[in-house]
Amino acid sequence: MADKALYKYDGSTVTHITTTMGLPSDNVNCLKRTANGIYIGTTDAGLAFYDGSAFTVYNTSNSGLSSDNIFDLDWRNDTLFMSLINSDIAFLHNGVITLLTNANLHYGRIALDSQGKIWLASYGNGVYKLSLNGTITQYQYATNPIFDQFDQYNCISVDVNNHVWVGTQQAGLLEYDPSGTTHIDNTKPSDYQAHVWIDPSGSSSKFNLELPFSAPVILDLFDVSGRWISSPYQGMMPGGFSSVHFPAGLQAGVYIYRFTSGRFTVTGKCLVK
Repeated sequence: MADKALYKYDGSTVTHITTTMGLPSDNVNCLKRTANGIYIGTTDAGLAFYDGSAFTVYNTSNSGLSSDNIFDLDWRNDTLFMSLINSDIAFLHNGVITLLTNANLHYGRIALDSQGKIWLASYGNGVYKLSLNGTITQYQYATNPIFDQFDQYNCISVDVNNHVWVGTQQAGLLEYDPSGTTHIDNTKPSDYQAHVWIDPSGSSSKFNLELPFSAPVILDLFDVSGRWISSPYQGMMPGGFSSVHFPAGLQAGVYIYRFTSGRFTVTGKCLVK
């Protein structure tokens, strides 16, 4: 089909590369360029390496691959790292493929840091950090509420400082570093306006909030000494008006609230009667 396979553009000419030229399948899922050529992951015919004139193919029949569906690729230190659709990780080094299999992994977009850690961004299952010795750390909203509420990640990259950047389905861009996770949105603080006000009506006191658009929100409550009391709301909040009730059992007195959405923060005092 004309809308499939691989296209090469040299600045002036587009070349359509198909199975008639040696590509093992027209269903191309991912690419990784190296100094010697380009690796091509397909959804049904394994991995191909193209050096500009010929293809070398690795599949379940002629190599150690456990699946012919290659979901994503990354390259570091003369080794190709592959995330397979069956959730295995495959390594290609000096023409030999080895596998890392772990029942706790789920396939996703893959990236490598300079310390040899493998990072996977999985749609619906969160972010994984994997060491070559098999140790796995999983980051999900349930245990790290500042991550995407739905654990839906579409892409991942690691920068020179080993900060991990993940693109989410609904919560914008997240940066993870050793000191924690920061949400980065596409708006400047001066462009973003959120309004918070209190409706003090006895035991049903509540925060009223107005957002210009759907965004991840954290609402924290502290006592006047700055001691954290609770987080009445953590997660995606729709644009428009929303209400969040005060935590049950609060004693009468003055409290401090902090509303955070991305780089936008509002703090204030509220009175519970």
